[in-house]
Amino acid sequence: MAHSSVAFMTPQGVEEQIVPTLEIFFPGFIWLGKWEHRQTSASVEFDSHCSGVHDEMGSTERLRRVLIANRGEIVLRFARAARALRMESVSIFSQFDRDAPHTRGTDFSVFLGGSDPRESYLNVERVVDAAARAKADAVAPGYGFLSENPLLASALHERGIVFVGPPAHAIEAMGDKIESKRIAKAAGMNMIPGFVGQVENAVHAKQIANDIGYPVMIKASAGGGGKGMRVAYSDAECVKAFNTCKSEALSFFGNDALLVEKFIEKPRHIEIQLLADKHNNVLYFPERECSMQRRNQKVIEEAPSPFGTPELRRAMGSQAVALARKVGYESAGTVEFLVSGVDASFYFLEMNTRLQVEHPITEAISGVDLAQWMIRIAQGEKLDLDQETLVSEIHGHAFEARLYAENPARHFIPCTGTLHAYKEPVLLPPPTLTANGTPDSAAAAAAAAAARKLDTALGFSSSGVRVDSGVTDGSHIGIFYDPMLAKLVVHAPTRDAALRSLGDALDRYIVQGVQTNLAFLRALTRLEQVITGDMTTKLFEQEWPDGFKGVRLSPAEISELMALVAVHFFRKAPSEKEVVIDIVDFEGQVHRTTFSQAKQAQFTRRTTTNFDICGEQDQEHAIQVQEYKEVSIGARSSLVSGQVNGVSACFQRIGADYYGAGGTLSLLSKGAELKAMVRTPFVLSLEPIMANRPDRTVEATEDTSIRASMTGCVRGIFVSEGDVVREGQDVLCLEAMKMQTMLTAPRTLKVLKVACSVDQDVQLDQELVVFEPPE
Repeated sequence: MAHSSVAFMTPQGVEEQIVPTLEIFFPGFIWLGKWEHRQTSASVEFDSHCSGVHDEMGSTERLRRVLIANRGEIVLRFARAARALRMESVSIFSQFDRDAPHTRGTDFSVFLGGSDPRESYLNVERVVDAAARAKADAVAPGYGFLSENPLLASALHERGIVFVGPPAHAIEAMGDKIESKRIAKAAGMNMIPGFVGQVENAVHAKQIANDIGYPVMIKASAGGGGKGMRVAYSDAECVKAFNTCKSEALSFFGNDALLVEKFIEKPRHIEIQLLADKHNNVLYFPERECSMQRRNQKVIEEAPSPFGTPELRRAMGSQAVALARKVGYESAGTVEFLVSGVDASFYFLEMNTRLQVEHPITEAISGVDLAQWMIRIAQGEKLDLDQETLVSEIHGHAFEARLYAENPARHFIPCTGTLHAYKEPVLLPPPTLTANGTPDSAAAAAAAAAARKLDTALGFSSSGVRVDSGVTDGSHIGIFYDPMLAKLVVHAPTRDAALRSLGDALDRYIVQGVQTNLAFLRALTRLEQVITGDMTTKLFEQEWPDGFKGVRLSPAEISELMALVAVHFFRKAPSEKEVVIDIVDFEGQVHRTTFSQAKQAQFTRRTTTNFDICGEQDQEHAIQVQEYKEVSIGARSSLVSGQVNGVSACFQRIGADYYGAGGTLSLLSKGAELKAMVRTPFVLSLEPIMANRPDRTVEATEDTSIRASMTGCVRGIFVSEGDVVREGQDVLCLEAMKMQTMLTAPRTLKVLKVACSVDQDVQLDQELVVFEPPE
């Protein structure tokens, strides 16, 4: 065996061999940093027969091993697709990700370098070298990182390795928003009024904005995912947006080129999924609605769009196909449009030359495995799907919600920490109904069974729930990468049913140890605009103009929650006959009810799941709590659910329990973060409830200093000691997970001390700038 060859560890052992520098391991073994002498009876070598043979024309045999150049859930997604195609999968990992789940979900895994993405996932040379040394036939980039970098596609081609994606020229053309608009216009697409060319500086941007007319959108030419993008409504905002976008664009994409275009008021963000093979076949799928956003980044997507019509779908699809043909596209791609909610006019926004984060909802309604087709197209297969069937036979409705490690109440700043408890939601399969909602017949049951079989093939549970996750219990969330933890996807026969399933699944999603956006996601599902489907990309600003603070439950929901808490208490203390419950919401409002047991014996039997209790408002009629269930999560937390008078209710009990004859619970219910103070009447008589009322969740802020709003890195300091700053003036720029946040002066003050420096790493709440009253 030559020195450059590699032996993989297998459960049976490895061949005795030393390879000094290759740091690669089989998931069943501990990575040691380099191979050492080991006795073995079996080994797996990288031989030429394991690879597809590439001829001079670029055609390939069947691919046998694919390296997935990414991290997290998308690695597991492509590994599943490879497994279905009887291919081996190889993952890569950085120092930070040594124990990440994606390294254990593939057949083999390769160490790349340091935790900084530039030393690992963004390093083209290291990724290509890893693929070559692993004898991979192909590299699938997923999304983010190098997925839309033409240098990777070109470098792989030079090494005779297949890139699971479009040709480098298509990536380059569509990745540059200025060039892509020129091509789109030539392809006959509807275009947004704007400036096509290089924006030189802030003064030039202001001139363009005045020519087009405010409001305008300033965004990174090479960007995507809501990064490096701002809306300006005036000259002053234009200059500020230009400077911020330029800095973010350089940080995230390594390219600070910007463009300016007209911002369409009341827009909807709708996109078309494409598949194109190497045989001149291009197909489009039913549209995805992506209007539920915050800070120009998608958070919940759905398919099909509630605004879509067959005519609009075909019109957008035809233009998307025309663009793909114009640029010589192959593989999966997505064309995004801005659509007017007034007259359904639509305009080309951009083309993403990769698999989208939200691809599972298209898979759900079409029954097509997009990840598998990307691999099949890469190895030269011809599309055998029918265009008319794809757009006319839509299977139900699907939603996807992105779970982020971030604090919505603090302007969605990324959060770090360790997941002490992580449990994905499990729902019961819905009852089978006919089209008009009546109980199932044999035909309806057969159709439902077929749909569930299709869903299962695409990774959905029998209840239509799929979670694409890259984390587990004990996972550490750091500052180096995007804060997305997982994607929650639901599929149901109708939009209403799918939205209900999404809400139920969010209620049962357990994430503890790191702040997340679960409450915000649940709040979105409750909005009237979302329920009716009448929303725009400005939904967040319209609903929460002062920022998201929390979820307010209705009186009926509070009553149902209180009844469930009462049963929870009586189960813990069956000898108590009465209990007083106070629910305190995020605004500090207190809701109080006294409950009593209707039948004490029922609470002493541990197997009982149906209970009757009485509320103080109506002692004559018992409140029925049925199907009561409590699932423990760790030592001091649990998920409690049940039916309260026939209405589904649940709450997460977080890190608290009863002591003696009562106690205080921290609850999460339907997105609302609450305090429940539980007291027996006797305890209440001794200790008035208002004397120990929980602190409100809205904290007062100290304005004599500026502290780090997140763990991150200082990217800019705009003041010096002795400067007098005005309220709202930019003081410094903080970056975390490639997103920049400007920290501003709380009021007119004098800078006493600057306690940080540019490029310094800082921790959450670390003091950065100290003020004193102005002279």
